[in-house]
Amino acid sequence: MSVNTLLITPPFTQLNTAYPATAYIKGFLDSKDVKATQMDLSIALFSAVFTKEFIDAIFKQADMLGNKDLPLVYSQKEEYINKVDSVMNYLRVQEVTAAYQIVHKDYLPHGHRRIKLDKDLTTEFGKLGILDKAKHIATLFVEELGDFINANVDEFFSFTRYAEQLARAASSFDTIDTYLQYETTLIEDEMLYLLAEQLQKDTYDLICFTVPFPGNLFSALRCAQFIKEKTQN
Repeated sequence: MSVNTLLITPPFTQLNTAYPATAYIKGFLDSKDVKATQMDLSIALFSAVFTKEFIDAIFKQADMLGNKDLPLVYSQKEEYINKVDSVMNYLRVQEVTAAYQIVHKDYLPHGHRRIKLDKDLTTEFGKLGILDKAKHIATLFVEELGDFINANVDEFFSFTRYAEQLARAASSFDTIDTYLQYETTLIEDEMLYLLAEQLQKDTYDLICFTVPFPGNLFSALRCAQFIKEKTQN
């Protein structure tokens, strides 16, 4: 009997490269002529969150909740919304012309992380090239948005983990189960939307999650909860 398998890396693992666990398993299954599809939901979610449309939704959610922590970011929200796509494009490609644009002192907003930089980037970075300077500034921009999301919209959000404190601190699954009954956050809604898109592409007999770190556990369980509800309906 042929088994169609979906292998998922749940949010969040390292973002600079795909986590290799599902790739190794897929390679093994391929060698056994078992059909397998690999989905890096961690990278997919990060890419979906840091877009103009989603960051706009983040600020609107913060407004709706009445949360305005990190006011330096909030006061420049239009700049963050309008510049996030160009920053993400630079981090993917790191093209020289874009780098000069990124490092210009008036191009990106100066939030709580950026404002700590000396005005003279040569002093701050020594002999680093323009690409590295721009990469550092672009990373600060993204981190400021991540801080804002964590402070105002989703307390579990982090770039390399999600709800890690729950997995580390829980002495039983009761606490995690309680949080799983709570309404999903804006970040989780996007994660489940991406998962649902994948599930519509094919019919899977087996869906597997890799949970290499505590920061992957809650999102894996949230996804499993979603899959269970869909299969029961």
